[in-house]
Parts: sequence; structure tokens; C-alpha cells
Amino acid sequence: MSGRIILVEERLESAEVLWKSAVSCGFHVEIAFDLDAAITMLQNDPLPDALIVACGKHKLGRRSALKALRFSIRTQRLPVIVIAPAGDEDDCIRTLAAGADDYVTTPVSPAELFARVRAILRPRPVSAPDPVLVFDGLSLDPNTHSIFQMDSDKRTDFDMTPPSSNCCDF
Repeated sequence: MSGRIILVEERLESAEVLWKSAVSCGFHVEIAFDLDAAITMLQNDPLPDALIVACGKHKLGRRSALKALRFSIRTQRLPVIVIAPAGDEDDCIRTLAAGADDYVTTPVSPAELFARVRAILRPRPVSAPDPVLVFDGLSLDPNTHSIFQMDSDKRTDFDMTPPSSNCCDF
């Protein structure tokens, strides 16, 4: 699988390790060393396939950025994974509520992280067909665009084609 990822990581050494792992997994990674740089990249460049936010110092700034991403039509569907230190359940809950798609605690292996990225980018199956709607004895099948009534085991279909209208017929 290939895809473009923006990685937000403040520490050069960690960014380098994650970059090498991502490349070995077939991803193209661009690094931003803070959230402001990442936001600028998201506003000006083509959107990546995913965003990984691994800067843990600024919880409130991270949550504000996530809310802004979800508010923007351009980035509201962008998959976001947050990497944060273990042990702060409240931060996890608030970060997911702010818009993160996944929350991974450190230490995390690069193999697990990029397996999570692949899972988030996995194509989703087409939704199931709409169910038949029933109201006051009438049924509407949105898949076949038909209206019918069931009495015992007998089905009565209703013709819903509009009558032909000719403006000159009186």
C-alpha cells in the first residue's frame, strides 16, 4: 500500500525513525516539526492520505487543531492518528472527542503504527441496501422504487408513474 502521510513530530530522532519505517512500508512521508507547520501544509498542499500527530507537549493545542481540522470542509474527512505518552486516559478521551480517528500510546512499534495507518486507509465496503420502509400498512422499497401493501400473503403493488399530461387536453 502506498499513500502520502504528514507526520508531526517535534524530535528529529523520532521523526527519522518513523520516516524510515513509513518508507519501508511503502508510504511517502512529509515531516512537520510542529502543528503550525502541519496546518500550513494542509492548507496549501494537496491533502495527504493521513496525518500522524506525535507531538505530545501541547495537548490543548493538539485538540484545538483537531477540532479545526474537523470543522474545515477541506480536512474534515482526513484520517488522523495521535501518538501520546501512556497513562493519560482523560487525554485519550478528549483527543478522540476532538476528532482523532485513533489514539496510540508510546512506546509503540513502527510496525503497529503503520498497520493502524493501513487499517484507517483500507477501503470500506459499500453500505447495505436501504431497508424497506413501512408506514400505516404501506411499504416503500427504496431500492426498487416501488410502493406496495401486504395483506396476509398477498402483495398489492401500486402504480406510481405520473399520468401523462397533455396541456391541450380539456
